[in-house]
Amino acid sequence: MKATPYTSIHQEKEDIYGTLVAENTVAVNHDHYVTYYLDLDIDGEANSFMKSKLETRRVTRSPHLPSPRRSYWRVQNKVLEREAEARIRLSSDPAQLSVVNINKKTNVGNPVGYRLVTGQPAYSLLGDDDFPQIRAAYTKYQVWVTAYNKSERWAGGFYADRSHGDDGLAAWSRR
Repeated sequence: MKATPYTSIHQEKEDIYGTLVAENTVAVNHDHYVTYYLDLDIDGEANSFMKSKLETRRVTRSPHLPSPRRSYWRVQNKVLEREAEARIRLSSDPAQLSVVNINKKTNVGNPVGYRLVTGQPAYSLLGDDDFPQIRAAYTKYQVWVTAYNKSERWAGGFYADRSHGDDGLAAWSRR
């Protein structure tokens, strides 16, 4: 909350960076981010992150394969090689995210793994050069995948409120 001289929204002459909720009182626009640290060793430590894109394919008309269908979709799997590739900003583009052990197979030959099922995406709307965004650069992507490092435990670094952008997920992934 913050104080304001306004007692009605009809008096506002400038952006008050929030919502007038009572006379002389603004509820300031702000956000909260909840992070989860998952250590997913699947049948050992040789794990990979796989992004499976769902792609639309058009049906090719053929006299040998008559079909009323005009299109179908297929899954295109890609094991991501670098941490920077595994920074994911969830969007309306259909994709499945999985942690897999490509060295271990199910009875039918698929890699053993876990699929990450995500909720509604949210990410920071601040500019990359804004100080709060520099301190909490991890908020630009909903999914980060990094190799295990005991010292890299907190997404915003050890002291996010004192960070200068040299600690945390974004800095670690750049390395």
